[in-house]
Amino acid sequence: MENSKKISAPFLRHEDSLSSMMLDMCIALSPSLIWGFYVFGLRSVVSTLLSVFFFTFFEFMFRFLFKKGLLFKDYSAAVSGIIFALLL
Repeated sequence: MENSKKISAPFLRHEDSLSSMMLDMCIALSPSLIWGFYVFGLRSVVSTLLSVFFFTFFEFMFRFLFKKGLLFKDYSAAVSGIIFALLL
């Protein structure tokens, strides 16, 4: 057993960055947002904008409080805000 090799799972590997993957998620979620606007009207757009704003704001505040730097390098707060708005 000492000479056995560890074989990793066959994951797909690509050169995309985290910010490009999160931007792709925002694009992928846009048909759901458009459908929500069609069915529920302006309330769905307002709730989406508010949730994205507050997710981004609280990420900014936590980064400020813990002195992590104020640059947002990915769109994870926006993706989380959109998913939260879709759950409402």
